[in-house]
Amino acid sequence: MIRSLRALGKTVLLTTHYLDEAEQLADLASAAVARGEELEGLQVRRPSLEDVYLALTAEEQEAEAEVEA
Repeated sequence: MIRSLRALGKTVLLTTHYLDEAEQLADLASAAVARGEELEGLQVRRPSLEDVYLALTAEEQEAEAEVEA
């Protein structure tokens, strides 16, 4: 459905944790920049070291809980 909307020239804002999906579908920003358009208000935010640490340790704790169960 997202690809169909893109084909119609629609702008799609996608929020996902599935990075491979986002990478496949994300072309709208680079295409706009190539046309010289300004993307007002667009922010690309990288996770902080704390965000990464908490995500990794949460996964580890979940795995340990599954082993104990």
